[in-house]
Amino acid sequence: MMDIIDHIGKTSGIDDAVYDNTDSGTAQKILSLARYLLATNGQTLPGITAWQYMHPLPYEDGISEDTCHELFGQVGRDGTLMRNFFASRLKDLGDKALLAYDSTTIPTYSGQIPEARHGFNKAHDGRETVKLLALYSREQ
Repeated sequence: MMDIIDHIGKTSGIDDAVYDNTDSGTAQKILSLARYLLATNGQTLPGITAWQYMHPLPYEDGISEDTCHELFGQVGRDGTLMRNFFASRLKDLGDKALLAYDSTTIPTYSGQIPEARHGFNKAHDGRETVKLLALYSREQ
């Protein structure tokens, strides 16, 4: 499984785009977390601590919850890294069509939306949230 995921990252150009837009250690952490989430179908991050002992990851020093927290803070505040990564991915596409999606949660005051639930809310105001999925496409 890890060989297949590694192959996908390399042949798709995603690995190169990550390495090209940040330092080697940060790139290895990002790719390790991505591989873990893909291989485990989105399991929670605390599970990576034990999981990584049996599955080789690009970041060989080991990923802890603290490492994840620091990485999310670093990457989340670095808009340039994110913009440059996506710009390099778009450049590599050339004339190919592009299809992408994004997901987020939005808070609601409505009590009439059956899909609304309590969960992560960026405002931390205790309101229920609704998952919003956006689909984007671009053709040349």
